[in-house]
Amino acid sequence: MNSTTSTIPKNIIILGAGISGLQTALSLLTSETPSPKPKITIIAKHFPGEKNPNYCSPWAGADWRSHASRNEEDRRLRGWEEITYKRWNEMELHNYPKGILGEGIRKSVYFNTVCVDVDKYLSYLLLRIKTLGGLTIGSEINTNDGLEGVIRSCKGLAKENGIGGEVDIFINCTGLAAGKFVGGDEGEKLFPVRGQVLMLRGETRVCKTLVGDLGEKGDELLYVIPRPGSGRSVVGGCKQANNWDSNPDSQLTGRILQRLKDIGWADDFMDENGHIEVLDTYVGFRPGRRGGARVEVEVEVEVDGEKEGDVIGKRGNAKAKVKKIDGVYILHNYGHASGGYQCSIGCAEEIVRLIAGLELE
Repeated sequence: MNSTTSTIPKNIIILGAGISGLQTALSLLTSETPSPKPKITIIAKHFPGEKNPNYCSPWAGADWRSHASRNEEDRRLRGWEEITYKRWNEMELHNYPKGILGEGIRKSVYFNTVCVDVDKYLSYLLLRIKTLGGLTIGSEINTNDGLEGVIRSCKGLAKENGIGGEVDIFINCTGLAAGKFVGGDEGEKLFPVRGQVLMLRGETRVCKTLVGDLGEKGDELLYVIPRPGSGRSVVGGCKQANNWDSNPDSQLTGRILQRLKDIGWADDFMDENGHIEVLDTYVGFRPGRRGGARVEVEVEVEVDGEKEGDVIGKRGNAKAKVKKIDGVYILHNYGHASGGYQCSIGCAEEIVRLIAGLELE
């Protein structure tokens, strides 16, 4: 697509204030394109500082550890991760010593990573967005009428809050909530991946992850991530697909602590009596998606002049056309499962590039 130059700032609504929504807003406000700078409004039920299992960004570790394979199907994922890693390394970092190979570990890999205090980082992103002129609206959006209804509701809410001008672009960064309104097969691709983490007293000096199939179902793992400068660390966890239980599992907590001791990683957290103090236990639902994250412009496929929904099973000259609803372009950035942070900047910059390629008037 060829972009056209406009002297009128574009009015962009971002739905969702997790790591994907906040980073998308910041990348749009700090990028050289589009020009002039767009007017950004974030609409969300939850913002940084709030706690809810369905608002999973505050429950994350978070650190950078690649989830991508060398296969061609992971090419985009590798790119998103690489960009985020490079951007994070441009920020101020602290060097920590190498870890020690623990009991039962066959081999280890050492690399410089980035550990994030997610509460502070989310608040930092939101502060930068507001400083750059971004606006926020705290509200729950009705999802009963599909994507069309969500866009109408967002436009109406923006108008009610005194945000003038027509909405040009809508960016869906709602995570699991997208399944309630994106419709059809796209909605069915989403599923929860339950996570449970412990906040421990004591700040480890090394970020560690034990890779393997732990637990009876192979859906448990062990990782230790410091909250830099806080005197605390996050220890987890599990990746339990299709589990909506928001209550902490005390037996899982016990297994996590026992593994921590068995592998030799508990020294940073034990007092003189060998006791580990658990400050809190968190449960959150990662936005899993079959096929990986969805980062793209909404399109409709036509075959011989008919929309995709009318031509199931037919073959012919198929072509994809950028879809607009009520004059609004739609983009998506959701479904990152446990890779939301480490892909955040890469995915946000891809959204910026996609918008630059739209034929904006």
